[in-house]
Amino acid sequence: MQRMLGPILGFYFFLEVRCSPCQGGQIAEQKLCSSVRDSAACNEKYALINNKLVQCGWRQGNCLTTGPFCDKPPFTCSSTGASLEPSQFFTGHTEPVKNGIKVWDDRDYVLKDFDASGDMSGATYYRLAYHKSNWKDAVLTLKGVEGATVFLCSEPGGRTCGWESSLPNAGFQAVGTLVKWSLADFTCWKKTITTASYALPKISTDQCVQMLAVKCAQPPPPCSSTAVTVEPSKFFTGHTEPVKNGIKVWDDRDYVLKDFDANGDMSGATY
Repeated sequence: MQRMLGPILGFYFFLEVRCSPCQGGQIAEQKLCSSVRDSAACNEKYALINNKLVQCGWRQGNCLTTGPFCDKPPFTCSSTGASLEPSQFFTGHTEPVKNGIKVWDDRDYVLKDFDASGDMSGATYYRLAYHKSNWKDAVLTLKGVEGATVFLCSEPGGRTCGWESSLPNAGFQAVGTLVKWSLADFTCWKKTITTASYALPKISTDQCVQMLAVKCAQPPPPCSSTAVTVEPSKFFTGHTEPVKNGIKVWDDRDYVLKDFDANGDMSGATY
């Protein structure tokens, strides 16, 4: 909450500002905060209690549900933190998608005519091991990609990997030619992944000329309870502090808050 100048038009009201994204990760199997025994881990966990998410905190040698109720933070992957299995198909090399980078580990071909203003802008390139061979019947699994947009591109013609039919059937959207390689075009598809692990369709062609890029969602800017402003400015003193008993309610009176429910929905709010 933020302190207002006083009663307006005979009405008394409070302005509550809530900025309560959950900190850290959720405790597995819906366990309580008390299941965490380590102080550092406790402060980076939240729990699901009665279908509400509650922040954990270390207090007097125990991990407790300290509040406030919080919203599950949006997952934003790390482009370079995703992995691809089976590992034989991925070199482990990643870098920003751009012209001139090596396309596959077993050839010296490079990317060209990259549309830096297109959908793939800002994506990370995952250099695959093989240019065209060894792919038939392979099923690639991406891990650590929840919240990411995955781009798969293949060469038109007889070395498509089968992506022209299997990817749309799996919910991928065609996005055209966003980039080319030394000798040919790439036709690309994209899909935003909502699970931590995702298995791609089986590769169906004898030869498969493809590329893979991962673009992570940008995290929203964190809100700050004390950074919120109220206009017109004549109605707001600029004073903020945690909501608690005994704090002054308005600037033009000496009344104070009382009987504040520190375990309720307003727990953790700024006045």
